[in-house]
Amino acid sequence: MGSRRGSVKESRYHNVNISIRVAKVIERNNRSVIVAALMNQTADFCVRSKQTFIIINHRYKDMKSTFLIATLLLAANTLHFASAADNAVVPIDWSRLTTGFPSDTNTELQKTIFRNTVKFALNGWYAQQFGSQSADESYLDLFNVPGPQNREFQVRGPAMQAQGIATVIKLGLYDAEYTGVSEQAALEICVKLVRSVAHSHKVNSEGGWGGGWQDDFWAAVAGQAGWLTWEQYNDLDKELIRKMVEWEANRRRDYTVPYLRKKDGTVVSPGDTKAEENAWNSNVLFLCCAMMPHHENYDQWYKKAVELVISAYSHPKDVDSDTLVNGRPLKEWLNGSNTEDNYAVVNHNIIHPDYSTSATLNLWNASILTLAGKPTPEGVFFNIDKVYRALVEWEYPSPPYTAPGGTIYQPGTAEFYFPQGNDWGPCRYNTHGAFGAVIHAYGLDAGLSHNGVSWESLYSRRVQELQNRFDDGHMFDANARECTYMLKEEQITHETVLAIWAKWTVQQRAFKITKDAPKQ
Repeated sequence: MGSRRGSVKESRYHNVNISIRVAKVIERNNRSVIVAALMNQTADFCVRSKQTFIIINHRYKDMKSTFLIATLLLAANTLHFASAADNAVVPIDWSRLTTGFPSDTNTELQKTIFRNTVKFALNGWYAQQFGSQSADESYLDLFNVPGPQNREFQVRGPAMQAQGIATVIKLGLYDAEYTGVSEQAALEICVKLVRSVAHSHKVNSEGGWGGGWQDDFWAAVAGQAGWLTWEQYNDLDKELIRKMVEWEANRRRDYTVPYLRKKDGTVVSPGDTKAEENAWNSNVLFLCCAMMPHHENYDQWYKKAVELVISAYSHPKDVDSDTLVNGRPLKEWLNGSNTEDNYAVVNHNIIHPDYSTSATLNLWNASILTLAGKPTPEGVFFNIDKVYRALVEWEYPSPPYTAPGGTIYQPGTAEFYFPQGNDWGPCRYNTHGAFGAVIHAYGLDAGLSHNGVSWESLYSRRVQELQNRFDDGHMFDANARECTYMLKEEQITHETVLAIWAKWTVQQRAFKITKDAPKQ
């Protein structure tokens, strides 16, 4: 029987008659399977998505012709075939991009940190998480791994490591001798991670992850990794990736953007800025715009993404401002604000410097759009220079703040001053080193006596010192409270990825900034 898996776009059927009925549950090595049987001139295909089975009956004239199985979406007992013309993913055109980077000491330092994180991801981390699972399985079981039994650990971690591996390979930074893993083997691990994250999403598997407060961010991280390595996937897995990011983007296209405080100054989310949430919620929207530029929801995705990046680090005075950003006055874009008067942000009920650095998620969008040859809306950069300046220059007096007072960034040292304490541990040097790298790449540190270059150097050298304690490239001592986040090593990978992408992006002729307004 001549059959192969593929997309709707590539299918060539003769007199196709499709009927759907409930099928018997088929279990084979705990994997999704496709069962094909020829009866007269009928091919019955059973496609399993967790415990949902559908039989498609294809009748065709030419028994020798090949035909493809379209990926199915079963929702509320309705089978929906995506429109290939509107929804097709456009691969990255690498021919118009370069792999160049700035030739400075800090960039070389970031590359070293990056190679260390990837070395750990491919060896210690992957073996610990998935070493007990059969290599013959089509997909990894993300929900059956050691460690915290929650979806953030089980999905976000693999997504971040896949993003790191994909980035280091596609940008020509991979060092097989250093990692001890061939580039092909590394690529295969990356692909398996991406496929597994996409396959386990609720749009593709009953009972899967998705739809949570941070899940669209995870989808964006895994989605970028998949897009970077698009040519490595079969048509079925491409559709799983596409549907994952599309589903998460669609749920954000018309939602109400949240704020710490309303326009009138009323605090509606005490102690909990929405800055980082709005920044990461923009990522999957811009990613879908980049990946699917002809999609029917493109304009809605793009407009909501612009609203989110402008809102992320909005200031109380912005809500009445007539200043135009991407074609509209700020007072029309904004329904509230998320920063304090000095552009600091409050999260976990404290002034939290680590969430100021979440502005890198806004800036990541510039790299995503540049990969697609699209200009970056100016709103992506809105107020981020002021947020950085607050870390570098704002003096906190003691009292009322914790002794001894001063600026959050301390000149000449890699240590921080936390005005109201810190709950993530004292050693998140890479968080701030990578932030300095991204800030300087986009010129958002202009006029500062101590610019992003100096802080990137201080913090990143400290990162390298900590990584050098271990042969496998990881950074934190598990027996010390250097960082309390459960995905601390995976987070290092992701933060370094964003620094590397920023340095790469500003070298591209395709990087442009637009003031144009989104289509209404």
